[in-house]
Amino acid sequence: MVAAVLFFSYGNTCAETLNIGILKNDFFKSPEELRRFAAYVQQQNKYTGYKIIESDSPQGFAETISEKRVQLAFISVYPAVLMQKYLGKAPDMIVSTHDTIYIKSCIFVLKDSPVKWVSDLKDKTIAFPSRHSTGGYYLPVEYVEKVVGTGHFKELFPDKWDDVFTQVYLKKADAGATQYTDYEDVLPPLYRSVFRTVAETESIPGLFLYIRSGKEKKKLIRSVLSFSSDRKTGESVINGFSPVDFDWKTLYKSVTVR
Repeated sequence: MVAAVLFFSYGNTCAETLNIGILKNDFFKSPEELRRFAAYVQQQNKYTGYKIIESDSPQGFAETISEKRVQLAFISVYPAVLMQKYLGKAPDMIVSTHDTIYIKSCIFVLKDSPVKWVSDLKDKTIAFPSRHSTGGYYLPVEYVEKVVGTGHFKELFPDKWDDVFTQVYLKKADAGATQYTDYEDVLPPLYRSVFRTVAETESIPGLFLYIRSGKEKKKLIRSVLSFSSDRKTGESVINGFSPVDFDWKTLYKSVTVR
């Protein structure tokens, strides 16, 4: 709750300040990665300054954005779904064209596990890296529930996100679920020969840029789109954006508000 309160209080700062919201440990690792982008948008739109505001709570983050306390926010799938709930309609956003923003999840077990299909996970224990991860929780949970039903498996959360592999290795969990890139790129060499995947979810967009409605919206969009092609800014983790007529039903079909 503290993080959410801090997030709200920042939103009430000077109206001439550009406020950009991010969810901690989501797509960007720290506010430092956004400072060049924030400074560029600030200068292009003649704001007196900028603030990059982190939140620990997906729900607090979504509520604050829905209340229009920030002009811009980088938002992933689960907060986007929460915003849909609060606003009653799909929020206006621009979707990033960066290749890495498409995410999917995988469900894995030990090679000698009797679990062959997702249906075999009924009444079993599944380890997840975090309750707040789209790829590490919401996508795989929805996938499993469609097969075995809601409440027909136990959830296990380790202290550290990458301990999800250890929980399965030590047989404290019957299966594990994580973002596919973590399974492919972060899985320690020790485990590569002992695990196998049971299923993979569909791939869905993972990062959006929310732009608040209002008289400044068109100018903000123009400056956001010009940032990636402006040579003076150099390289950035933001690799360009393009407006899309996005199919929100496709996005939401794998994610449920909890």
